[in-house]
Amino acid sequence: MRRNVLEYHWDLRSRVDADDWRLNLGIYKNGRIVGVQSMSAKGFLVLGSVTTGSWVAAGLHGHGIGSLARLLVLHLGFEGLAAQEMVCEAYTDNPASNAVSAKLGYRLADERRVARDGSPVIMRRWSMTREAWDGRPDHLRAGIRSHGLDPVIKYLGISS
Repeated sequence: MRRNVLEYHWDLRSRVDADDWRLNLGIYKNGRIVGVQSMSAKGFLVLGSVTTGSWVAAGLHGHGIGSLARLLVLHLGFEGLAAQEMVCEAYTDNPASNAVSAKLGYRLADERRVARDGSPVIMRRWSMTREAWDGRPDHLRAGIRSHGLDPVIKYLGISS
């Protein structure tokens, strides 16, 4: 692994507090890392809002890995960390990510112009509230269970 990647992750771990945290989680398939699912929050104790982002290896798109990872992180945010809102973003030219957001029950919150590689593009911001999570359809209730979260909650400094 390149040193700059390690330094980036070490830096993230060194700056954790209840008001500003980021948690990067590996996505594994058959014991091999195939992606990353991240969660971050600023002002979590006041806002209860978590922003998520993900990356899945290109050759594995379209196999449900990203959808499952997003569903798992929604569960972790709402059920494990007591979030009130989960947010994600995707460029309009990323139809797969936008489709996952819609499929899982996020609502389109807004669109805005942003700069990407020196050109303007449109970024979509998706949001899911606690109420929408609680009212999700049965097919999105995958029997997910969380355990052992107390050390994570303590590490993030968000225990009540």
